[in-house]
Amino acid sequence: MINLTFFTIPQAFENQSDLMQWQGIKSWSLLNPKPDIFLLGNAPGVAAIANELGLYHIPNVDQNASISDIAKWLDRIINNTILVYLNPSVILTEGFTQTIQDVDNAHFLLTGQYRTLQMEGLIDFNDTQWPHQLRITADKQAMPQGQLQNVYLVFTKQLLKQLFVLDPNVEYSFEKQLFYAALRKYYPIIDGSSIITPFLQTNKQPIQKVPTITQQRDLQIKAHLSYATIAYDI
Repeated sequence: MINLTFFTIPQAFENQSDLMQWQGIKSWSLLNPKPDIFLLGNAPGVAAIANELGLYHIPNVDQNASISDIAKWLDRIINNTILVYLNPSVILTEGFTQTIQDVDNAHFLLTGQYRTLQMEGLIDFNDTQWPHQLRITADKQAMPQGQLQNVYLVFTKQLLKQLFVLDPNVEYSFEKQLFYAALRKYYPIIDGSSIITPFLQTNKQPIQKVPTITQQRDLQIKAHLSYATIAYDI
């Protein structure tokens, strides 16, 4: 079995983004086989969420770091050969990790479309039918699918090394640089749209001040606290 490493750089956990990011990251922690999950950066609330869900927290890397620096940090701290970059508001359902493990190629970049969901409340992750209910909601809303390269990227660690030196002719974003690095190295670029369905949460209306995520969760689920592995001096 191939172990996977997920990583993301969350924004501050506050207001509605608090809820959407927590639900996205929580869904990753429920996958089987369970991946290693790294939360990067020291935005408010990130350390607490890592601690709550038992994830790795790398506070030394944040959104202000250069793409090259992020790539070098990841190369140093991650041992697994397959990495998954995710938007923190993306919800993943069962079968994602197994599907990735079935990709039979030593080097590749995989991405795909996603379904957009207008979220109005908290998902009850204690209900084993939550993935089914999520699909029903998405079918009812029938929102347009998102395009490629936006919310998740699956790639081999060797491709990460190509970001140590950036292409000056490519738009300065992690996603674009990774995509064009794969093109330069002639790595297969796989469209996973037919086999993987991520859900990107969005707001139905402009964000208003809402109760904190702790207040909302306490009404519906029992908190499960565990310890995060904190990596400071690597």
